[in-house]
Amino acid sequence: MGESYSRCGMRCSTCAAYRAHSATAEGRQRASDGFHKYLGARLNPDRLVCDGCQAPDAAKPKLILPGCKLRKCVIYNGFETCAECARYPCEDLLGSSYVNREWAAKRIGGPVPEDEYLAFVEPYENLIHLHQVRASLPSEAIAEPRVPEVKDRTVALPASLSAGGEEWAALRALHRVLAAVPSFTGQTYARETAMAKERQYLLRMLWALGREGTLSCEGGTHLELTAEELMAHKIPYSWEAMQRRMTMLEDQGVRFTLVPLVEQETGRRGWHTERGSLRKKGWKMELRFAEAAGGEATLKELQRYTGALECEVGTKAFRRFSRADMRVLAPKAGV
Repeated sequence: MGESYSRCGMRCSTCAAYRAHSATAEGRQRASDGFHKYLGARLNPDRLVCDGCQAPDAAKPKLILPGCKLRKCVIYNGFETCAECARYPCEDLLGSSYVNREWAAKRIGGPVPEDEYLAFVEPYENLIHLHQVRASLPSEAIAEPRVPEVKDRTVALPASLSAGGEEWAALRALHRVLAAVPSFTGQTYARETAMAKERQYLLRMLWALGREGTLSCEGGTHLELTAEELMAHKIPYSWEAMQRRMTMLEDQGVRFTLVPLVEQETGRRGWHTERGSLRKKGWKMELRFAEAAGGEATLKELQRYTGALECEVGTKAFRRFSRADMRVLAPKAGV
C-alpha cells in the first residue's frame, strides 16, 4: 500500500493498529505490547483496529482516538493534514508531538532495535512527516484556518443590582469576573476545543471555592479548599495546566494560590508526581480578590451567590453560575 498519513501527520500505513496490520489476534496483541513498551499506553488488543484518520466520518470508521481535537480541526477547515494550515505548527499540534527515537530510548532505558523503531516509534514522529508534506506543498495550498464562533451566554446584571449603591459594588465586581471568562477563546478549532474545557474548569474552581471554601484571614483574607475537596469537582490533575488556569483571571484581580502541605522529594511521595500530575492530597487551593476587585467583600458575595443558586435552582445551579446569571440575588418586588 502507498503512504498514508493521519490528519496530524502520523504514518497510518505503517501503524501497528492500522486495519491492514491488526487483522489477527496475534497482530493486535503485538500492537498492544509495543504501544505499552514504547508509548506508555496499555490498550485492549481487541480494540486495536483502526481504519485510519483519513477515513470519512460518514463511513463510521473505527479510530483509536475518535474524539481527537486535531482531527476535528483539520476536517473543520477542509484540510487533508495540519501541514496545509497557515498556523502550522500550532500549540495543540506541538503538545501532541513528543515521540521520537531519543524519547523512546529514554523510556525503555536503552537503544531501540531498528525493527521495533520502525513499528512503534517512527510512525508517530508526526512533525517529521508533516515537515516533509509541508515542503512539498505550493504556497497557494496553505490557508488560514477558520476561526470558530463562540457564543457568549453571559446574562446581563439585573438593573436593580447594576444601578445599586455601594452595597452592590462587590456583586458587580464578581459579575465582571465571571463575565470575563467567555473571552478566553481559541483561534483554531483545536484550540477552541481545549479552551472550552479550560473555561469550564476555571468556573468549576470558582464555584467549588465559593460553595465549599472556608473563609480564612491567615496571610490575607481568602477562601481555601483542600485538594480532595477541589478535585471532587472533576478538575484535571495536570500541574502545568492548573498553573495556566490559575493565571487566566489575574487581569481581573483574581489570585489563585496552590499551597503545598507536604514536602516534595525526588522519588518520594509529595504533593505532585514526577510526571507533573497533582496528587489527590497534600496541597490546598486559596482564592483572593485584589482590592480593585472588591477584596474580602467579593469573596463573601461569591459564597452568598453560589449558596443562593444551589438553594433556589438545585441541579441547575452551576449552569446558571457559568452564565453569571445573578437574577436569583435581585431584590424581589415589595421586599
